[in-house]
Amino acid sequence: MTAQLLRPRWIRHLPMTFGGMSAKGVPNDVFMSWIHPLRHDRSIRRDLDKCLRNVPKKRPLLEWADQQRSFDGPVLVVWARDDKLMSAAHAERLAQHFDNSQLVWIDHIR
Repeated sequence: MTAQLLRPRWIRHLPMTFGGMSAKGVPNDVFMSWIHPLRHDRSIRRDLDKCLRNVPKKRPLLEWADQQRSFDGPVLVVWARDDKLMSAAHAERLAQHFDNSQLVWIDHIR
């Protein structure tokens, strides 16, 4: 049902759906290619349902994030300065999470 509701363009461009992901909007043919499998393949819907019903709780997510600190290789964090969904503070926090990281900002995109 969700995939059907996303068919009208005006719904897709709302900030609470996909409107915040693109400064100029996602082209119709691209967006429809994203939701086509969800609309037409029962196994895709089943897998999405499993995924959404099994989102880990906050505690294991924080534990996994803490385990990442042991990674000592180089980490490149690339972030859109104008991102509406994830703030600049998130980028800075992620970059500080690793000892060997570089934060690169990209302007005029989301």
